[in-house]
Amino acid sequence: MECYIKQADFAPFPKPADCDLDWADRAAILEETATAGLCHGDVRDARMALEQGTRVPVLDYGRSLGKSYWACLSEEDGLTCWNVATQHGFKLSREALLRW
Repeated sequence: MECYIKQADFAPFPKPADCDLDWADRAAILEETATAGLCHGDVRDARMALEQGTRVPVLDYGRSLGKSYWACLSEEDGLTCWNVATQHGFKLSREALLRW
């Protein structure tokens, strides 16, 4: 599961030296654990999509969403997502990305 933040006050996640592909510097990825940034061919993140006028899914404040192995809750202080099996997750807000 991938989440992208439209506006962030924190520095972009640095591109790893071993990433030879496109880099999404404001993405949080949740699989068994949570990671920051996405190294992937032909990355088209939400920020770029919004700039091009494309509609992207937004989880409104107070709403939750779950599918398969993950769940997310959107609140005014950030988006919290976790793996329901491992309990690893992240909280993404304008201020920071916190992972556990």
